[in-house]
Amino acid sequence: MRRSVYVDDDGQVLEKDTKTHQQPRVALDAETVEVLREHRRRMETRAEALDLVADETRMFSYEPGGSACWLPDTV
Repeated sequence: MRRSVYVDDDGQVLEKDTKTHQQPRVALDAETVEVLREHRRRMETRAEALDLVADETRMFSYEPGGSACWLPDTV
């Protein structure tokens, strides 16, 4: 993902291109990668069961279909 999430002056959560227009890279250990994969599978299974699959499902979302992202300061 080459976008960042921010909250504007009206309190709306929006996305924008990153400052460098590059995809950020984060080094993760194998256990964390597996936990994230399991989480992703749970999110996809839940979304499919509810017939709510979004075009761009987010990993961390309050919406069952993953269509809305968390606020930047909640992760």
